Amino acid sequence: MWLSPILKGYVNQLGGRLTGKVVLTGNADKLNTEGQLQLQQVTARPEVLGERYTIPYGLVHIKSDEIDLGSLELHDMQDNIARVSGVIRHENLVSYDFDATVKSDKFRVLNLAAPETGQYYGTIDAKLDARITGAATDIKVQAALEPLEHSSLVIPLDFSSDVGTYNYIKFKKTEEQLSAWRKKKLKFSNKYNIRIDAVINNNLSTNIVMDPKTNDELFSRGEGNIVMEIPSDGDIKLNGNYKIESGHYNFAFRQMQILNYNREFNIVPGSTIVWSGDLYDAHLNVTGITTVKARLYDLIANEVNRVNLSQQEIADAQLAQIINVRLTASNTLQNPDIAFKIELTENRSIGTYAYQKLERLNTDETQLLNQVASLLLLDQFAPPEGFMNNTAAVSSGTLNNVTDIVSSVASSQLTNWANKLFRVEDLHVGVRYKNYNLNNSLNNGGSPGSIDYLNRNEAKLSVRKNFLNNRLLVDVGGVYDWGRPSQVGAGGSYTANLAGDFMAQYLIRRDGRVRFNIFRTSNYDALFQQNISRQGVGISYRRSFNNVWELFGLARKALASDSTGNTDTLAPAVAPVDTISK
Repeated sequence: MWLSPILKGYVNQLGGRLTGKVVLTGNADKLNTEGQLQLQQVTARPEVLGERYTIPYGLVHIKSDEIDLGSLELHDMQDNIARVSGVIRHENLVSYDFDATVKSDKFRVLNLAAPETGQYYGTIDAKLDARITGAATDIKVQAALEPLEHSSLVIPLDFSSDVGTYNYIKFKKTEEQLSAWRKKKLKFSNKYNIRIDAVINNNLSTNIVMDPKTNDELFSRGEGNIVMEIPSDGDIKLNGNYKIESGHYNFAFRQMQILNYNREFNIVPGSTIVWSGDLYDAHLNVTGITTVKARLYDLIANEVNRVNLSQQEIADAQLAQIINVRLTASNTLQNPDIAFKIELTENRSIGTYAYQKLERLNTDETQLLNQVASLLLLDQFAPPEGFMNNTAAVSSGTLNNVTDIVSSVASSQLTNWANKLFRVEDLHVGVRYKNYNLNNSLNNGGSPGSIDYLNRNEAKLSVRKNFLNNRLLVDVGGVYDWGRPSQVGAGGSYTANLAGDFMAQYLIRRDGRVRFNIFRTSNYDALFQQNISRQGVGISYRRSFNNVWELFGLARKALASDSTGNTDTLAPAVAPVDTISK
């Protein structure tokens, strides 16, 4: 197409048919041009917008000093229509100067997928009033647009928050790092100078991706007047205020990526993002709230007897209530400061000892972050002394909840890696850790060296594999137990013990109803400080039934339906024999 020299570098996916007659007279220094061109199914895709546009039919008049566009219909891929009019001035068909307008009540102005640009992407339908001016080597696009329903814009960043360390809210990138990052992200290979005056409304859903690795994202809808400038050198500039009316912040714990854990904070209406130039240097004043139901009693469980609280105050602390965890993001997008505050939604506990302790926690950054992590991850307060040395915490199952989650995720990851490494689909690797302690003597005036005190840990590794076309199931593993013993005579030293487990099942019937079992397990008894082994051999029978008649096979139809292979839990046929090995 002869227009390619004009459009090269601005658009791709050029296509269509151009016919007509153009008469050239005069000499090389001064050409007289007259004629008319007919456009049929002409298509083009502007590189900075991503949408492919089509002119189904149109007439363009060629004159000695300009190309008159007349009135053209421009269709987007959803068949929305924009009206194009104006002229392209030229000198001997060599240098070109644009002066055209594009107007539409609904038109797709952005349709970029994530891989196409690292700066922004999304889909925006808008009411459009744009003007295109300037020389072909320096085109200026000034557009006033108002987003319509179902529009979305994504701005990916490389900056992230982290609750894994206490100084994360002080984390800063050096100016050298920021400069190198800007050069990498902000260069956009286009020849446009674009200025967009946008009246933002709730039709536009905005997503700022703080960290794509952890899905740390800010979703919002709001209002504002934003001026966006994209010079030909690619340095995006934004100016204006954006007031958030609704949205949420998907806050991620980067230090706990193995759990893939995120918590959603609802954005408080009235939060703002203010741009004054650099796209990534916007000033944040964003507040989010998430709620949990927790007991204040967990904060004071170890102090109830010491401070002589009344039964009424204890009962109030033991009653779960709605707790607000407030997150405030300030400073800039590239160096956000994240702060937290824990608030009560009810007034009934104000003035109590537990409430006063909560208020003191809000003034201690380290303890506050501990409590926020506990509330967001476990939906309960952590005893200020910590889980590991607190009997109440362990007895409530707090620590076991955490380790169960970590163990389950770790087992899943190890199994996936093992299956890929050894190319075996039915190989399962399991890991498990638990902490257990007993500290009753401390409540009776005892000491950590007394007979009732112990604090131990147990780690288990197991491997399970099926053989003989899934007829033979074998599970082997080991348990390592270590920690402080229970007897005074041990002198407070730590002991460690290693024991092994083995289990095999053979399916006598293919449906698994009749099985031959053999097993050996060994567990460390912390009170007697020795391994207790259990082993056994036997035959088990399992069967599903809906009533007693099906159990004894008195209903043939029930028996037939039961042959589908449904299973219940195993019932050992032979009682295991206990032995003690010192």
